Amino acid sequence: MLAYGYTFHMGFMNYYLSIGLACFILALAARGRGVDWLVSAVLLPLALLAHPVGFLWALGTIGYVALWKKLGPKWRLLIPVAAAGCVYFIHWYLAHDAKFEADWPEISFYKFNGADQLILFGTRYWILYWVALAWGVICFASEAFPRRKEKEFWKPLRLVLELYLAAFCATSFLPENFHVSWYAGWIGLLVSRLTTISAILGLCAIGVLRPRKWQMAGFTACAAIFFVFLYHDTGELDRMENQAEQLLTGLPPGTRVIGIIEATEGSRLEFVHHMVDRACLGRCFSYANYEPSSGQFRIRVREGSPVVTASNDDSDAMQGGTYVVRKEDLPLKVIFQCDDDDPTRLCLRDLREGEKTGQPGILASQ
Repeated sequence: MLAYGYTFHMGFMNYYLSIGLACFILALAARGRGVDWLVSAVLLPLALLAHPVGFLWALGTIGYVALWKKLGPKWRLLIPVAAAGCVYFIHWYLAHDAKFEADWPEISFYKFNGADQLILFGTRYWILYWVALAWGVICFASEAFPRRKEKEFWKPLRLVLELYLAAFCATSFLPENFHVSWYAGWIGLLVSRLTTISAILGLCAIGVLRPRKWQMAGFTACAAIFFVFLYHDTGELDRMENQAEQLLTGLPPGTRVIGIIEATEGSRLEFVHHMVDRACLGRCFSYANYEPSSGQFRIRVREGSPVVTASNDDSDAMQGGTYVVRKEDLPLKVIFQCDDDDPTRLCLRDLREGEKTGQPGILASQ
């Protein structure tokens, strides 16, 4: 379920790859043989190349564990306290420095515990979230409580629980989105991504337990329900993407297209308009794509490019429907949801100079 959770469906594949490489690095570091460190040294640059978060997580965890092993039992509590203090300082600094613009999560901090990776397309996923979380707690408590006085039981768990606490502090204090400068693109959905790490550490804690058949039965039931939900919801998205491909088939090569497609009510996966990017492959240019103008990716754009907008603000406005079309943007087409009763129905039309990309009166009349 975690593998097909929020991070996967948002399409954060570079981040996903970085976290996967970090997991391999940490597994090798835990074994700690000479060849393991050599392979880890080779994988670390690859993790950084994919995304900095996986690289930082691997280095931070290796440093945490190394310090944890060197300190005596009485001093080890200082490490999680110091980690929480560092994250809180970052929170305070971003909140009080005027050059940073930060958005903080709207969801209560305690809900970002790792199980939120299961929340995808609507309310029913929240129900599954609470059920899966409660089942995990029950499985853990069923063994932890009877063995609460056994030091050998808690010995392998203490480090994992400390690392989970550090990850939970990070998701509690860090902003969801922020600017590093007024002219740079957003670093977005940071907390929502980081809970992938919390989920991995939570599963590590459950993995220490002795497996029971009734535990397996409960998690199997959760997984079955989760994938039935996914089959239905992703089926709707597939039909929308097929429509987008049909609408774009036959367009002259190099046609500029903007997608203004909103997610269904209650969905946490808001960037469904990226289906237009995929449908454009080999057919057209996704003119509002944010990556080249953000400056955060290896593909960049020069001012005046006919392929994609060079302004990060214009990209946001185009996809949000508030951008006023200029003469130099033309010819420009828009794919949009054209049926109030059926949000999965898409239409394609030409945009005109001086109108907004999502002007309600014009869209409703098509």
